[in-house]
Amino acid sequence: DLNIRNITEIFKRVNKRIELPQSLNLWVAYKAKGEFYHLDYLQGFIDFAKNNYYLDNINASGYVNNVKVRLDDKMNAIEIPKLDLNLNKQKLDFVFNKAFYNGADLSSSKVYLYDLFDEKKAGIYLRIKSGNLKFDEKLAKALEDYHFSLPFYQKSGKIKSDLELKIDFHDKGEISYSGILALENASISLADFNITKAFV
Repeated sequence: DLNIRNITEIFKRVNKRIELPQSLNLWVAYKAKGEFYHLDYLQGFIDFAKNNYYLDNINASGYVNNVKVRLDDKMNAIEIPKLDLNLNKQKLDFVFNKAFYNGADLSSSKVYLYDLFDEKKAGIYLRIKSGNLKFDEKLAKALEDYHFSLPFYQKSGKIKSDLELKIDFHDKGEISYSGILALENASISLADFNITKAFV
C-alpha cells in the first residue's frame, strides 16, 4: 500500500530511473489530477542484469480522490469524486461511478488507455455518454485536439450524447469515431440557428 499526494513529483523521480511512456506521463500525472492517490499494489518483473523490463507483465491497482480531468488546458474540468485505476496487459482502465462536466452527468461514460508501453500503438478510448451534455465551445475545441470536430458548438439547450472515439497517439496512428448527438431545444453556433430537435 502506498499513499501519494503529489503524483507529478513521483513521476519525475521514476522518469530519472526509467523512461515512462509519454502517454502515461501525460494522462496520469497531468491531464487527470487528483487530491489524494492510493496504490493498492504494483507488480511486475525486471531483469536488472540485462536491463529488461517485461512490460506486458506489469499490473497495478489503486484509486484517486477528487479528480479533475482536462482534455486540454482551456476547458472546464470533468469532475470525478473517486477514480479507480487498473493496469493490466498494457491497458489502463479509468473506472468511476460518478462524473460531471458543467453540471452534466457523465457517469455512464468510459475511458481507458491501450497498448500503454508501445509508443507506436498507444492510444485512448473515450465513450462520452450523457442525457444532458452541453457540447460547449471549450469542449468542442478540446476534442479537436483528438481529431474529432463538428461544425457547431452548443450555446443552450440539451444534448443527449453517446459518442465513441478511439484515437492512437502516434502521428501515423488510426482514428475512429461513431455515435449520436440528439439535440433538443438547443441553440447552436452554426449561423445562430435555434433548433427544436435534431440528430447528428
